[in-house]
Amino acid sequence: MRVLAERFGIEPDECAVYEHRLAADPAEYASAMLRATNTEVLLIDDGYPPEGIGTSWDEMGELAGCRALPVLRLETRGARAAAETAIAREHGYVALKTIAAYRGGLDRVSDDVVAALEANEATNDPLPVQVHCGFGDSDLHLWRADPDT
Repeated sequence: MRVLAERFGIEPDECAVYEHRLAADPAEYASAMLRATNTEVLLIDDGYPPEGIGTSWDEMGELAGCRALPVLRLETRGARAAAETAIAREHGYVALKTIAAYRGGLDRVSDDVVAALEANEATNDPLPVQVHCGFGDSDLHLWRADPDT
């Protein structure tokens, strides 16, 4: 709170910082926060929120004042994932992302994601892949995933 308050020239308490945030233009506030990080490149997952909601990867780059590049999220493509992965680089994507480990554990990766990863390898110039993981959903036990498979 102290750092944010100092940045905006306001009282260093939670209420003042929150009130400033509510009063600020959302795009200007986001831009100020992003630019303060001195980030040079943003890699933006195109899978959330859905297209048309939120800020696109290129708009995010404009707000941050830096280069932004799209990352193709496999799960949002469903059965089209393999076909879209095969031409992802041609469409400007610089990486792939799967949330398989987060949503279902590595012991339940969907056939569509597996096919997309195989299509990526078959390009002979595969894109890097981020496997999003974390605590997962409340009903998911990540310990079930076998690291040797």
